[in-house]
Order: sequence, then structure tokens, then C-alpha cells
Amino acid sequence: MIRKKPKIISNRVKKNFVLLLVLLLGVSVLAVGCGKKTTNEKISEKMLEESLGSNADVDIEDGSIKIETDEGTFEAGGDISLSKDWPEDIHVTEGKIIASQSNEMGNNLTIESDRSVDDVKKEYKEKLEDDGWEINMTFDMDDNVLYGAEKDERTLSLTIGKDDDGKTMIVLVQAKK
Repeated sequence: MIRKKPKIISNRVKKNFVLLLVLLLGVSVLAVGCGKKTTNEKISEKMLEESLGSNADVDIEDGSIKIETDEGTFEAGGDISLSKDWPEDIHVTEGKIIASQSNEMGNNLTIESDRSVDDVKKEYKEKLEDDGWEINMTFDMDDNVLYGAEKDERTLSLTIGKDDDGKTMIVLVQAKK
């Protein structure tokens, strides 16, 4: 009889799994609504801090969540400002920042805008080229646009599309190669 060796789950997979759980819990907390900090929010904060480790700081309040660890930050809902770690050579269009995440591997930003997909697409094409990014992939169909770009040792994925409410959503994902 041949025995299979058990698969060992890498630390990176574990971290990604924990991050996914954190994001799911964060979204569920955001869906609960606004107001003063509830018992559920306090319990959720404590559970997240314990699962992320001793250096995690979780704040859930007024329909928003902010998680800070030694490895990076995540923020969603409420009034979010641009991360201090956001690269200066990646343009941020006007609109409401609805999610932001940064860590040693890169940065993510989600923006909601009232502008048209076409206007945002033209703006980003120009700004990326002006900032020295080489656009190496383009997908453009109806109201959905995807740009892939590279600069130095970094990659950038830009997605522009309409949500169900007709708002233009811009998602920027910058990562190290």
C-alpha cells in the first residue's frame, strides 16, 4: 500500500487564507450598518486582532473597517483617504475611495466615480504614459476596460467598469514583479 505524504500548507497560503477571512468578516460587519460601536463590532475586532497576531490593530466603526499590521493596512467603507504608501507615479482619479490595501507586496485601491468609463479610460492612458508606465495589455469591450502595465520592477493592473448602480468603478492593483 502506498501512502501519500500530507500536503504542507505554506505560510503564504495561510496568510492569504487569513486575509480572505478578515475581508469576509469586514464586509459582513460593514453590511450591519452605522451607529455607535456595537457589541458585535467589539467582538469582531477582538477576534480579528487575535487571528492576525499580537501586532494587529482592528477598528470597526460607523460602517467602516481599518486593519493595521506590521505587514500592511486594509481599509474599506466610510471616509477613506489615500494610503501614505501609495506610489506617487500611479495617478488617482477623482472620486470616492471605497477600499485601500497596502503591504510589502504592493497596493490596491478601489475608487467610485460619477464620470464615464470612457473619460476615466482616456485619463488613465495619458497619465500612465506620462508617468513612465509601459501599457503592455489592453482589453476594451463595452463599458469594461482592463490595462496591464509595467515600470521598473513593478506591474499594474487597472480595471474600469460600471457597477449595478451605474457608477464607474476603478480598481488599481500594483505589485512587485
